[in-house]
Amino acid sequence: MKLLDLTHSGTASCRIGTLAARRQKGTFGTKRKRMKEVGRFEFRQNIGVHRGACEIAKSRAQTMPITRNQASSTNKGEEDTLQRLLRVVASLQERSDEQSRLNAKAEQRQAKAEERYRLVEERHLEAMKMAERREEELRQQIATFKTTERQNPTPREENSIQPFWGQPFASEIDETCIPPNFREIVVEPFDGTQDPYAYLQAFQA
Repeated sequence: MKLLDLTHSGTASCRIGTLAARRQKGTFGTKRKRMKEVGRFEFRQNIGVHRGACEIAKSRAQTMPITRNQASSTNKGEEDTLQRLLRVVASLQERSDEQSRLNAKAEQRQAKAEERYRLVEERHLEAMKMAERREEELRQQIATFKTTERQNPTPREENSIQPFWGQPFASEIDETCIPPNFREIVVEPFDGTQDPYAYLQAFQA
């Protein structure tokens, strides 16, 4: 009986050991398989990254000279356009300033002309007012003189003083007959443009 028990126990122990070894081997194999798969994935990923980096570097190496040339050409074109625009703006500003100066001068001349016209108009109105006042004063003086003459009439004498526009010579001279051989001197009136000495020589005997 004891021999059978030992045999059965040994067999069971062997089976248990075999099962444990199989399980351990299976677990190790699974882990190893997983590690291989992870390593392959990482290797593939590293290769993909390396290839992508190489392609990016190649594309940059090919496109960089073209991009620089294009950028240089674009910058030069923009600078030329900007310079032309600046020249156009400066020319327009200069024309605007010149037109502003001309307008200011024209406004000054117009203002001076209006001021002169205003002064002349004021002087004319003042002269008209003074003439009207003088005319009114003369009318009042004439009216006063006429009223005084009506109230105090003065007798007129035959030999009264002749007025200024009357005959300056005496009646004897005025009534004297002119001799038949008398020749009247014809002298043109003096108008101010002639020589006064030459004009007076015509009256000398």
